Amino acid sequence: MNCPNCGGAVPPNVNRCMKCGSYVERTIAPPVMPPPMQMPGVGFPPAVDMTPQKSRLVAGLLGIFLGGLGVHRFYLGDIGIGLAQLLISLVGGSLTCGILAIPVVLWGITEGVLILVGVIKRDGEGRELTA
Repeated sequence: MNCPNCGGAVPPNVNRCMKCGSYVERTIAPPVMPPPMQMPGVGFPPAVDMTPQKSRLVAGLLGIFLGGLGVHRFYLGDIGIGLAQLLISLVGGSLTCGILAIPVVLWGITEGVLILVGVIKRDGEGRELTA
């Protein structure tokens, strides 16, 4: 390092210039850390979905036997449609003496058959149904 006043050389472990005697302030820079090594194939494994897949057989049978209540839709994760089927069947069926429940039951049976045949292939989160 050189003295800011006279330009004389200042040894590394001394705070005064040997030539002019002025005080030399040393600034210590933070150590520079090397970037972490990036090795291909090393690191965290990709996230694995641990949610069990839904069964096509279970969903289809729920649709055929309890489809009027939307149970198969709750099982598949389609909560909104399942709730709509349940409310239409219970509330609408009670207000119309069961007449409005008939189309909802047919709707559930139809969806149950479509699930068993394989037309409806995915659950509410987009995952493939198992056999």
